[in-house]
Amino acid sequence: MRVISFGRASSNDVVVNDPMVSSNFHMKLIVTDDNRFKVVDCNSTNGTFVNGRKVPGEVYINRGDIIRIGNTMVPWETYVGSVDAPTHTNGGNTQVAPSESNPLALAGFICSFFVPVVGVVLSAIGLSKANKSVSKKGKGFAVAGLAISIVFLVFTFIYCIVLGVALSY
Repeated sequence: MRVISFGRASSNDVVVNDPMVSSNFHMKLIVTDDNRFKVVDCNSTNGTFVNGRKVPGEVYINRGDIIRIGNTMVPWETYVGSVDAPTHTNGGNTQVAPSESNPLALAGFICSFFVPVVGVVLSAIGLSKANKSVSKKGKGFAVAGLAISIVFLVFTFIYCIVLGVALSY
């Protein structure tokens, strides 16, 4: 059995630089002797989540499951590698940065109501950033901002055509 600890303190196997992660042990990832994977929440303040659901103590997981602690998506499969390989550590611990936020997606969504051209641009950039990230953070806002902006621009274009025809009479 192998145990990999996650938390902010340097005593962890994987140090997670996220203020929402417990400073001591936040969670442990266990590779059992029969090569199964188990996540154990170490009574963390903000919880451990697997596929968006809070872990009630411990839960078995499968490859492809998504673990989040604090604001950080944990690339847990890189630490277990193949079940025969040793765990990944760099001189005692590995650093993991928190997931990035995507303010352009939200800005694009908000701008889509007031300045749709700017909304299209910001939403497109936010969508591109969301598609490149592991967490896909902001993708919903970006898609909604694009849709609202495009609809607004189309209706504005049609309105201008109708108004132009009406004024020509």
